[in-house]
Amino acid sequence: FTYELDRRITAAGLSGQILSVAAHPGITASELPSKMLAAYLPTWMMNFMDKLLAIAPVFQATERGALPSLFAATDSSVESGSFFGPNGFLGIWGRAPAKMQSSDASYSEEDATALWILSEGTAHCKFELSK
Repeated sequence: FTYELDRRITAAGLSGQILSVAAHPGITASELPSKMLAAYLPTWMMNFMDKLLAIAPVFQATERGALPSLFAATDSSVESGSFFGPNGFLGIWGRAPAKMQSSDASYSEEDATALWILSEGTAHCKFELSK
């Protein structure tokens, strides 16, 4: 969606006035993963995972996970069409935000256009850009 919005910003002659950027937090120690998994996993497995993660922590603090979004929203060096995440191991945690390479599929113009149309239909609105 980010790349399609960036293309539409450029086509409308609005480059430099509007930025389309994406960011992800990596793996953070929020309650989201456990609440999502609790709907699918039995209690004993959730308890086991909690103990395992306490021994080998792979989650970063939520404050650190917020850094890529904060950077993308506020840093003057950010360019439209950029994607940010943590700068550490596999982009899942790190000490600072970094520009990332998204999946090959995310660059498909055909898929992006289809997602745009689906999003407009789901939201029951048209999102048009013009000067």
